[in-house]
Amino acid sequence: MTNEKAYFEKRIGRFGRVRRAVANVTHVSAAGVAVLVIGIAALVLLCGWITNPFINIALALLGAVTGIVLLIRFLIRWERDRGTLSEAFHAEALASDLNSRLISAVDFLEQPEPAPLLKSVIEQARMDLDRPFERLLDRKRRNQLCMYFALLLVAFSLLGSTERFAFSRVADTVTMSALSLREALFPTRFELIPGPGEHIYQVGEEVELGIQFTRFAYPEVTMLVETKGKDEISRTVVPVDSGRRAVFKLKPEGEAEYRVHVTFGERSTETMTILFTAPPAIENMQ
Repeated sequence: MTNEKAYFEKRIGRFGRVRRAVANVTHVSAAGVAVLVIGIAALVLLCGWITNPFINIALALLGAVTGIVLLIRFLIRWERDRGTLSEAFHAEALASDLNSRLISAVDFLEQPEPAPLLKSVIEQARMDLDRPFERLLDRKRRNQLCMYFALLLVAFSLLGSTERFAFSRVADTVTMSALSLREALFPTRFELIPGPGEHIYQVGEEVELGIQFTRFAYPEVTMLVETKGKDEISRTVVPVDSGRRAVFKLKPEGEAEYRVHVTFGERSTETMTILFTAPPAIENMQ
């Protein structure tokens, strides 16, 4: 019976590997299709045309939660090797005329010395194992899901490579929406450099202008500088360093007056007026 048991385990084990491969590829393709549908929806909905940060964050969280649920479901449904008897049940399900012979034979082989009647069942089951059970596996759903996955992957890649629905736009939308939501709940605190109001310096001095965040910070800020006597406003994007500080320097060659304010997210700071004047000339009255 030892040889018979080894043969049954080898033959049913081969069938089990093929069955699990087909089933697991089906699960992977189904999960991939679902993830790509979520990804395409994210590219369309989170490309920036929805301006409400609460809606954007809600959509992002919905997508994340759905992805986690899909992952858990995928791990639960993943087919693992559960032994010869379990695979025998799957083989029996593909051939309705076996009348549980295969399952019974696997069970009978666990006995040290089966009775003659049981041996005849085992012999008949051995002949049943010559059937091509692997060919009876339904591969239609697997093939369809693989095709859908390939088509959706192409669509996702092409959509994400466009300017309107770029992957970077989704990342920027989620990031800025998260910052706006945080700003609404816990406003960012900051100090202006050198401070709000009017500041007077001598021509030739180099002055640092900017912002120091004291609670939370943005990755970058925009400095808006208006020069008196000119109609234009210069815009300078300044990154925030590890010390939560963003500054740039002014050093005009002559007298000038600047009005400076800093913007980050949807907020704008008070205006700083910076004046550069020449030192007063002392006349010799002799």
